[in-house]
Amino acid sequence: FLFYLGFNTNACVLVRDYGTLEMSRRGYEIIVLRDCTTGMESFETTDQLGQTRGAILFLEMFGKYSLTSQELMAGLPEVRPLR
Repeated sequence: FLFYLGFNTNACVLVRDYGTLEMSRRGYEIIVLRDCTTGMESFETTDQLGQTRGAILFLEMFGKYSLTSQELMAGLPEVRPLR
């Protein structure tokens, strides 16, 4: 599994040689953290995050996964502090 978050969801995260599409071709399962990423937006798309939402929807429609950071953390085992 590879988790993706950060900037440029609609370009780098999708199509770079380390991006979701290439890593999926190499056999990795892809998970994008929806609330921890954003795309390159324009004046017309900024308010609704249209480019970001479109890139995530594209991945979901082609068999990739997305979660929020809270959903990811809820699924992780509880970490106890060292004594």
